[in-house]
Parts: sequence; C-alpha cells; structure tokens
Amino acid sequence: MSILSQSDATRVRGAVARAEASSAGELRVVVTPRSDDYAIPRSVVSLAIVVVGGYLVYETWPLLPSAWIFAGQALLAVLCWWGLGQSLLLRVIVPRATQAAAVDSKAKQLMLDLGVIETRDRSGVLILVSEAERRVQILADRGIHERVGSGGWEQHVGSVVDAVRRGKAADGLCQVIDGIGATLAEAFPPRPDDVNELPDEVLRVP
Repeated sequence: MSILSQSDATRVRGAVARAEASSAGELRVVVTPRSDDYAIPRSVVSLAIVVVGGYLVYETWPLLPSAWIFAGQALLAVLCWWGLGQSLLLRVIVPRATQAAAVDSKAKQLMLDLGVIETRDRSGVLILVSEAERRVQILADRGIHERVGSGGWEQHVGSVVDAVRRGKAADGLCQVIDGIGATLAEAFPPRPDDVNELPDEVLRVP
C-alpha cells in the first residue's frame, strides 16, 4: 500500500503548484516502493535459511526422502526471497549504508530520466520518497546550488522521514514543499514568461 492516498497526492500536487506559482523553480515529487531489489543480501540470507532449514529437517527426520527435502527447500527459498523483500525485513537485513546508497542512486537516475536537470534556469528540485527504506532524498539542480547552496536540505529530509514514520507523509511533504517554495521564491522570483516545465502530479515509479 502506498504511503499516499489519492487525496494525499492531490494535496501534495497543490503544494507543488503553490511553490511554483511564487517562483521560477520546478519541483518533482516521486514515490517508489523501494529503490533497489537488494538481490545480493536477500539471496545470501535466503540461502542461509534454506541450508540450515534443510539440515534441521534431515537431522530430525533422517528417513525422509531426499526429494521431499529438496522440494521443501525450493519452496522455502521462494518464500524467503519474497518475505525478505517486504519493507520491515528488508530494513533489517540490508545495511543502512547500502540502503542510503541505493536511494541516492535512484534519485540521481530520476533527475536524468524525468528531465529535472533540463529546466530553463536549472532550477529543478527532486523529492524522492522510497517507501521500503523509509528514506527521502532531495536533490537540487546546479542553478539552485549556485544561488542557495545545499544548506537546509537535511532538515527538510528529516521532516519528511519523521512524517512518514508517523503515518503523516502528505503533511510532511506539503510542509517541506512550502519551505522549499519560500526559498526558491527568494532565489528564483517568477518571471512573466514562466511556463510549467515539469508536471505537478506525484509520480509513482517501480
């Protein structure tokens, strides 16, 4: 289930529209179930569980046909792979540094794929919420760094993460978007010929 309902997404879209109306900045909000499939840690843990499980079954029921044990191990492997992909277990088995790197990589790729670095004034901002990791990444284009710097982004990230954990993701996003909008209004005041270069809708990606 997504952390944002349809009505939540509508609220966030409105916050993006307000922020862009008061500046020449462009914001893009993206939500993804997870930033990576984490195949290696899931495979390693699944293999360990399957091997230990097969050994315990053999020790407990030594006369059990080998074919049955192998079949059980195959089923267990599938269940482990699926289970370890769920948010709670994923955060347990995957090191935090690995999660952070995956979310950062996903955000940078989305900056390219969604054209956030192609706005006229290089004033695009990407807000990525990665649900499984409960992590948020905010990336700003070159034009913003040249005028605003990178200060304050971590505070915004912390605000959204805290809101997500409290089940108030939409509130956190709207608050942060309003804050970013105020910053952009000072650095990138609106111009008469401004156009909306990026969609305001919340985008959900795999």
